[in-house]
Amino acid sequence: MIQRLKDWYTATKQDRAARARNAELVRSLDRSEVAHFVVHPDDRATWYGNSYGGFYAIPPSKGKDSVVYSVGIGQDISFDRAIHRAWGCRVFGFDPTPKSKRWFERQSDVDFMDFHAIGLGTYTGTATFHLPESEKATSGSLNASVQSTLTRPIEVQLSTLKDLMMQLGHTRLDVLKIDIEGAEYEVLPALLADGIEIGQILIEFHDRWVDGIPSKAVHEALAANGYVLVAHSAHYEEFTYLRSR
Repeated sequence: MIQRLKDWYTATKQDRAARARNAELVRSLDRSEVAHFVVHPDDRATWYGNSYGGFYAIPPSKGKDSVVYSVGIGQDISFDRAIHRAWGCRVFGFDPTPKSKRWFERQSDVDFMDFHAIGLGTYTGTATFHLPESEKATSGSLNASVQSTLTRPIEVQLSTLKDLMMQLGHTRLDVLKIDIEGAEYEVLPALLADGIEIGQILIEFHDRWVDGIPSKAVHEALAANGYVLVAHSAHYEEFTYLRSR
């Protein structure tokens, strides 16, 4: 009971901080840095989850039979719970962070979700993953250069999306959500090259952590593969791409 109260307090604190942070990002937004994000609004796009871990998504026609992969769980499954409640489908979650695995294992009412302590990568095998310096923090990254605080290396298991789907018996995905702390710039082009059929790709870009505007190249790659941007958060970090062909 005490641990559940601590988890509730942490989630509430995260969400409150996210709302304040997102509002500040909107106020300080440099429009020249997001000019490449040409959006084609879709009225079906709905926000699922809280301010900290939510994304826009479009309800798929398959409903409870939809296949949803949620990559990058941390200590928040508000998106996954909301998707399950709205669509009735199972959600497959992935995160190689040991703290995330321990957190998930003590959650209640998560029968709707299959959790796998695996990271999404450009190859299948082991890799060095970088944890935050503070043990109170959760989110790590495959790319240590995105934050100076990522100072604790550990070995984790990675898999390509193609191999994950083969292992789990899926031939296509209705929704792929990716929040992988700066590794998206390498991972997304690689999975697009594999030609996997994905109805929607939901991404959190981390341009704020790196030099230049690396999301521009990924955005163009998505467009070249038939994806259109249909929604994004007001502070330009969470993006929803719908496959148009």
